[in-house]
Amino acid sequence: MKAVIFTLIMTLAALLSMPMQADADLVDEVKAIATLEQDDPFELIAPLVLEKAKAAQAEGDLLAALELYRLAVTINRGDRESLRLAREIKKDLNAKAKAQFDRGQAKFEAGNKDGARAELLASLHLDPDNTMALPYLKDGYNPPVLQDYTVEEGDTLRRIAEKIYGNPGGELLLTRINNLSIVDTLNPGDILKTPVLNKKLTRRLHAAASPKKKDQIGKNGSTIVVAIQEPAASSMYEEDLGMAEAGSADALLVMAKLQFGNGLYETAVSMTDEILSANPDNADAREVRNESYYRLASKLWTEGSASEAMRSLIRLPKGYKDSGKLRKHVEGKLAADSEPLYLSGVKHFLNEDLEKAVEQWELTLQVNPFHGKARTDLEKARKLLEAVRGL
Repeated sequence: MKAVIFTLIMTLAALLSMPMQADADLVDEVKAIATLEQDDPFELIAPLVLEKAKAAQAEGDLLAALELYRLAVTINRGDRESLRLAREIKKDLNAKAKAQFDRGQAKFEAGNKDGARAELLASLHLDPDNTMALPYLKDGYNPPVLQDYTVEEGDTLRRIAEKIYGNPGGELLLTRINNLSIVDTLNPGDILKTPVLNKKLTRRLHAAASPKKKDQIGKNGSTIVVAIQEPAASSMYEEDLGMAEAGSADALLVMAKLQFGNGLYETAVSMTDEILSANPDNADAREVRNESYYRLASKLWTEGSASEAMRSLIRLPKGYKDSGKLRKHVEGKLAADSEPLYLSGVKHFLNEDLEKAVEQWELTLQVNPFHGKARTDLEKARKLLEAVRGL
């Protein structure tokens, strides 16, 4: 019973401490309840919940009000008034969500994709359970980055690259996408994956293969400017890279930039790693790699993959753009998700339950692979457990 009460109190404290409901005094008051010995702590909690629910409803924050009224009903199953209000708010939210979905659908069919996207996302915000908007968002805003190519008689990777991109050097890109080597034999009917490039990038690749006029050649050889273009909605940071690149002789770097422009950041990183392993002083490759890690971390963070975002962030130089700010957000999320598991392991360890301590610290590292204390304590607990079992 005590565990249920404590969980409920902590859930309420979390709800009441949301930015939209910031009230430090009230949060402190709720937290203090957890330390008091009361015959019925629910009687203290219920009025606080109802007060915040009514305030949220009055301010028009219906989503917060709905959750608080639902919590009030959970605390007091006999609270028919809160149940009625929760149902009314849910009905109102569903109606608003349906109206926004209809407007979004109409705008999508009329070709106004930007306007449709705003309406559809707002509809999902009001009613996350209504998945009707998802197909429109997926099909309309996530164009394919790969398409199938059926190998024909006499095809080689070089000929296919020439055919699709106007540059035989594109075979390097095809080998990496399809896990092939340049010398592999292709058979008619084989299916290859080929990156879909926008027109500007295709023209850049074609230009890289075109012979240069004599007056274009300087002391250091031919110069090509390859503009890296950020695909729509691929990052939480909308800023112009402003990177003007040189070095047409490095075909792999051109491929890496094209992959970056298509939003395939992992592939761009792999290619630039290969370049830098041979030439650590290649500033162009290093910048593409850094920007790829930066964009990848931002993308993973917005998708909710905090641990994977951190893996990219730790590869960036200190002070790169605003990666420090993003890293603080990621670290905060990882700590919030993993610290309860770590403390649970500490509790089991102090109670001399080594097996449960090991289990909790393993879960901690699954959530947050960068939790140093959990890793150290896990190693110690495993050694102790092995020693105990060996007795």
